[in-house]
Amino acid sequence: MDEQEMKEAQQRFWHNLKDLCKSHEISLRKLTADIGIATSPVTKWKNGAWPDTKTLKLISDYFNITIDELLGNYDVRTGDLLLSQTEKKLVLAYRKMTDADRQVINIIASKYEG
Repeated sequence: MDEQEMKEAQQRFWHNLKDLCKSHEISLRKLTADIGIATSPVTKWKNGAWPDTKTLKLISDYFNITIDELLGNYDVRTGDLLLSQTEKKLVLAYRKMTDADRQVINIIASKYEG
């Protein structure tokens, strides 16, 4: 992930967090109190810092969503996978490939499937 994609991902997290609080009619201050953390990290998150893994888990559990949804890897409303600009370029390139080229890519991709 390059610097721009990292910045976009962090912005998705921040917007998702604000939207979740708004939709649950709670303030960020109430969220931090409810999950037992200080309010000071919120300003850092707004300015581009990431919460630690433990805090991400606390927040996602609080809203009953996955960490992927919280981070903006999936659209919480639709469940659609969100792609970075690089991933979108790869999808578009794949669609333009010949069947033989696609076979090669599929073999490579199969090595990384979970």
